[in-house]
Amino acid sequence: GEEKIPKFDVLTIRQWFNMMDADGNGHLDKQEWLEFLRHNPRLKTLILRGHAEPAQKPKSQDTGEAFRQGQEDAREIRRLMKIWRELDVDNSGTLEWEEFVEFFRQAGNLLEYRENSSNPKQRMAELVGNLNQNQAGVTEQDMDELERLAAKHLSGQRRRSLEMDACAKVPDVIPER
Repeated sequence: GEEKIPKFDVLTIRQWFNMMDADGNGHLDKQEWLEFLRHNPRLKTLILRGHAEPAQKPKSQDTGEAFRQGQEDAREIRRLMKIWRELDVDNSGTLEWEEFVEFFRQAGNLLEYRENSSNPKQRMAELVGNLNQNQAGVTEQDMDELERLAAKHLSGQRRRSLEMDACAKVPDVIPER
């Protein structure tokens, strides 16, 4: 059967971007990219799958298993770097948010909304993006709006993960219990 392509809303993708962006400077360097994907195999698989390349079925014999695994890892890193270079459209050596989200759009993983501006998840993604890029410029109103939208449109678990993210980026805002 046809394999269903998993879809993610822009808010989820924004959260991945923010998590990858360890130093919070608003773009990803190669180190952040590889580090994060190494620790997040599911996202790594998604990115590798979103990038069309024939999958080789490994022949499983025990001899040289570790060696083959090493080769496999090296091949994976090469592919991730190749994807990185393709994503880095402006050749800046870093991935910007627009480049990152564009990858998921092209891979068919982005849940697109027709009415962009009025979509709550779109708006939350914008707010979360602002949080990541300029903590100083984020106002109480922004945080309130984010909380209101989250309370209204996200399930409990998803909302908590968003609050945790927001608080990690903005140390002095504590989610009220």
